[in-house]
Amino acid sequence: MNNKELIVIEFVKIAMNEYKYIRDEILQSMSNRNHIFNFGLGFLGAVFYVGSYALSSNSVIQSKEFSFFVFYFGIPAISFLILTLWIGETVRMLRAGTYLVKKEKTINELLHYLYHKVLDDLSDEEKKYYLKTFSYLVSWETYIRKTTNPSQKRPRISEAVFSYYAVGAIFVGMASVSIFISLAFILPMLNLTSYMNWIFFVGGIVSVTIITIIFKRYSGNILRNLPIPSDTNE
Repeated sequence: MNNKELIVIEFVKIAMNEYKYIRDEILQSMSNRNHIFNFGLGFLGAVFYVGSYALSSNSVIQSKEFSFFVFYFGIPAISFLILTLWIGETVRMLRAGTYLVKKEKTINELLHYLYHKVLDDLSDEEKKYYLKTFSYLVSWETYIRKTTNPSQKRPRISEAVFSYYAVGAIFVGMASVSIFISLAFILPMLNLTSYMNWIFFVGGIVSVTIITIIFKRYSGNILRNLPIPSDTNE
């Protein structure tokens, strides 16, 4: 084995170490997303209970104003924060996966070079078989970003978009429902002026709209990280 081949082997080792590190980062992001989602739902459930309990006649903290604050400001703000953290981990995960697509191409090209050297003594048929079989040993991120068949434009990983939108709908929906409860049931109990009622009503609609727009904007970043980068298409 000559010096050039030894250098290529060292390059493969370095690339594989980085690949493993980034794969670990992806797995950590997936774990973080699950923790954020579970903690978020539990925490929002607790806040919802506190806001409802404040309306109870036998509540220690009986306060319509406090309950309105929880439903109108608290739950929407917490929903937005949790959704932002969850999306952040999703973007981090997909960004790392997009980088690994390029890294897989580099590693496989280096391995392809070594295979040619190792398989020189084999027949052409055997060499063709082994090169076809082992030329793409590192290919998971590339695989899930390819389409299931040539007639489709959506990559396999796009199936995960449905769960992404489901999570978004849960938290945006909780914010919307919370604001609706505060406006429809709690606000009339406060006996405010019509002017103040209209301010809160318009503010609630604007808040839900802003949350929805921000979620949609983040969704664009998510979708851009799904396909195979153009400079690695084969």
